[in-house]
Amino acid sequence: MSREAAPRRRRAPLLLALVALASARPAVDLRPFERDVLPRWLDRFTIDWQKGEFRYEPNATAPSLYGLIDVVHVLASTGLIDTVDDDLRDAWALTLAGFQSPSGFYDDGTNNTPGWQPWHGAASATAALALLQRRP
Repeated sequence: MSREAAPRRRRAPLLLALVALASARPAVDLRPFERDVLPRWLDRFTIDWQKGEFRYEPNATAPSLYGLIDVVHVLASTGLIDTVDDDLRDAWALTLAGFQSPSGFYDDGTNNTPGWQPWHGAASATAALALLQRRP
């Protein structure tokens, strides 16, 4: 037996135990969040659902890049992105495109841009477009 084969055999039972442990844990039930919290959160942060205009902060009056990104990611995480039809996806992608500068980066003109900018905004907007099944 080679030296390389021995470590693999020792790790196999550990990997099997980890897989068994992971599969034994109950899944997270998001139904209470979807039923109780999500509708109120969407209501509070939506400016115009049809256009894909959402606030990043509850009292903001202008749409925000990260408001839309957050909504898309939450809908995708809860499996509700499928309720967004093609017309809405197109409108929301158009709203995201409105935040894109000639440089290719995204900015909504506010200081409400978390992460390391401008790369975080570009990555987050691109991920939102992918979740909407759209491209920049």
